[in-house]
Amino acid sequence: MRDLLLLIGIVLTVGTVLAMVKSMLMPRAARSLVANAIHRGVGAVVGAPLGLVRSYGSRDRWLALAPPIAILLELATYVAILIASLGLVVYGTTDLTFGQALYQSGSTLTTLGIVEPVNVASAITVYVAAFLGLVVIAIFIGYLMALSAAFTARESPMVQLAALAGEPAWGPMVLLRAHRLGMPLTAAPDAAAWTDWIATTRMNQQVSPVLSAMRSTSQRRHWVVSFLAVLDAVALRTAIGDGPPDPADVQLLAVGALALDVMVRDGRPADGDTNWEIEEQVLRAVRADAAAVPLPAREAVGLDRADVDAALDGLRTTGVAIGDADAAWQSFARLRATYYPSAARLAADLHAVPAPWSGPRRPAAPVIWPAHAELLTPAGEARR
Repeated sequence: MRDLLLLIGIVLTVGTVLAMVKSMLMPRAARSLVANAIHRGVGAVVGAPLGLVRSYGSRDRWLALAPPIAILLELATYVAILIASLGLVVYGTTDLTFGQALYQSGSTLTTLGIVEPVNVASAITVYVAAFLGLVVIAIFIGYLMALSAAFTARESPMVQLAALAGEPAWGPMVLLRAHRLGMPLTAAPDAAAWTDWIATTRMNQQVSPVLSAMRSTSQRRHWVVSFLAVLDAVALRTAIGDGPPDPADVQLLAVGALALDVMVRDGRPADGDTNWEIEEQVLRAVRADAAAVPLPAREAVGLDRADVDAALDGLRTTGVAIGDADAAWQSFARLRATYYPSAARLAADLHAVPAPWSGPRRPAAPVIWPAHAELLTPAGEARR
């Protein structure tokens, strides 16, 4: 019986170490069963009482607790499993009771060293456990440092964007403020810089999925909302432009739509070549013969024409050159349909700040508008 438990302990120890490496060190979209269970469980528990909290600020503060709690529980779970598995190894190689074996493994793994080994086999186990205790802490510290770096890389451009897009971020406001500051529309947002941001954010959140649930330092800022605002701003300036679309803008829209699609699928493989399909959808929306493509359904755009016309009228009032309103609406609707459904689903799942044009929330929450949004909305009209 002790030999069987020894074998189980060895297999469980190796499996736990591999699970830690997989979820905290492996540079790819991989997470262990333990990590998945913990993060989903914490998310379900934290999300359960949201319907009772009316204020979005209170919801945001409550949701901000979930990622750190999940990370600490993940560490505690790995340590507990290792104590139990190494306890089985000690139990299988000595005449100690199981309680005494657990006491020895716990003493060694936590590097306390208050229990001496009783034979050669248990001494080897003690040395292995002491080493694993250091490895666990080193992996955890490295994981936290990597998370902090990825979080900073995601948030810094969003803070800069807030100067143009407002908080919460809103696509039309980017164009309005850029024009008021005397910037050319092609400069804000910068297509090349935001294409890099999208690629970095997608990679970091695939490697560390918990990053997607980490809240911004401001309650009125969220990575999905900023992501959507950038794509909306680029789609709008593409729609109102007279000449052919800027290839950098088209690339940004294609890369953004694909990244949102991948993150909605949580990194799972898609059926067929999604990259090519999304790129084709974006290209069809900006071609000269785009009018031959049927307009997408309202659900795919998430807006009525009146919402977009109001924003265009506001831009026109401030001096932004707007061409044919019909053509602008149709072009914008076709472009937005390539990325909005994925963005709206992510915003709902992650309880992002209810910004304008970002879709409904579960539970429902009133839209929070950035300052001076009345410049781009009809006076007195109910805002959605």
